[in-house]
Amino acid sequence: MKKNVKYGAGAGIFTILTLAVVVAVNLISAKNHKRFDMSAQGEFTLSQQTVKTLKSLTEDVTVYAFIREEKTKEARDLLEQYSYESPKFRYEILDPDKKPGFAQKYAVREYNTYIVETASGHKEVVSKLNEESLTNGILKAQTGSVKKIYFMEGHGERNVEEKEAPGWLTVKQALESAGYSISKVNLYTSGELPKDADLLVIAGPSSDFQPAEVDRLRRQLDDGKPVLFFIDPVKLPNLQGLLAEYGFTFFEDLVLDPISQQLGFDPMVSAVAEYNGHPAAKDLRGASFFPIARSLELDSQNKKKAKLKPLASTSKSSWSEFDMGSIEKGAPTFDEKTDRPGPRILIASAEWEAGAAKEERKIGEKAVRARLVVAGDSDFATNATLGMSANRDLFLNMASWLLQEENRISIRPKAKGFEPILFTAPQLSAVFWVAVVLAPMVVISMGVYVWRRRRN
Repeated sequence: MKKNVKYGAGAGIFTILTLAVVVAVNLISAKNHKRFDMSAQGEFTLSQQTVKTLKSLTEDVTVYAFIREEKTKEARDLLEQYSYESPKFRYEILDPDKKPGFAQKYAVREYNTYIVETASGHKEVVSKLNEESLTNGILKAQTGSVKKIYFMEGHGERNVEEKEAPGWLTVKQALESAGYSISKVNLYTSGELPKDADLLVIAGPSSDFQPAEVDRLRRQLDDGKPVLFFIDPVKLPNLQGLLAEYGFTFFEDLVLDPISQQLGFDPMVSAVAEYNGHPAAKDLRGASFFPIARSLELDSQNKKKAKLKPLASTSKSSWSEFDMGSIEKGAPTFDEKTDRPGPRILIASAEWEAGAAKEERKIGEKAVRARLVVAGDSDFATNATLGMSANRDLFLNMASWLLQEENRISIRPKAKGFEPILFTAPQLSAVFWVAVVLAPMVVISMGVYVWRRRRN
């Protein structure tokens, strides 16, 4: 009897301990659970931008999804991923026919409407339930205001309304999707730059600016208003003279890149995988491509005392070609006497103190930190090229950096597509010797060995 009691007590204690361990493990896992995405395309992994946005939430955000019942699972799968990344994110899935009060409260008149609401009361309507739209909706709701970006026209600049390959319609769509207001400005008709311009973009002008226009641009920069320049390989002495004041020197060259040629591109397409640690591209890992680009050099002893930093540079195997005749003949080669070796700078930025001088500032008034970005190519952001590899992220990150919205600088959600791997010359040589020479030789040697053994 005592033995039975003893064994029974032992079994009871063991059962209680087992249950306690199971409960403890479940409690720990519930609070510290980890999800793993085993899908080939990373279907259940949010982009870096989305995770960064959710981690930086300062107030509760709720998404109300007004959808049909059959769409519930699809919506829940995405919204659960958001909820997993931040305790401040919540969601409710509602059928507007079954919850007419909620639908009326948020002025919902049709299915597939998504309302993003912050705890402070800001609301944003999202019409598509995908990662890009939802994340941008959260960013807009948090900001509560829309920044305005103006594109210059009147000098042969890229057209943000053009649907053909050379146009910049995809740039406009990307910026609008990110929550910015896009307009155009023509100094010949307006006479002045808009005072509400948060960012001015000058995209690939083919004719030069007049001195009076250059003066207006200089005032814009001196007031601390950011400008994003894309200067193609054409002569623009007035505009280039303005940028020289901030330390940017242009060459009458074309950057040639053998690495791009090895990837199947024309050698005039420059591949960039080095972003020089610039904050506008600190998270980029993919390459970006620049068709028909010119290079820049930076003068730290510039008139405006601007602090300059390279943003995108080509590889060491690239060079600046000054002999346009050799390009036309289709056989350009590097000439040590006339050409300049790589790496070549294709994009660079400048920062300086703008606004009132230190002695003229009022008590408590701080200096305006002005920013400027200059690129030696506008082809990399056309309708035909913006979607290539990291081009879109690079463009949007430059705009975010100029607008001093560092929280937007990241890698954005996008469909899986062309993601080339760039190899250095030694790496390509190693691949050749291993795959083309060594591997076949091993197979041949083994075959000869087996043949001789059988013959003997």
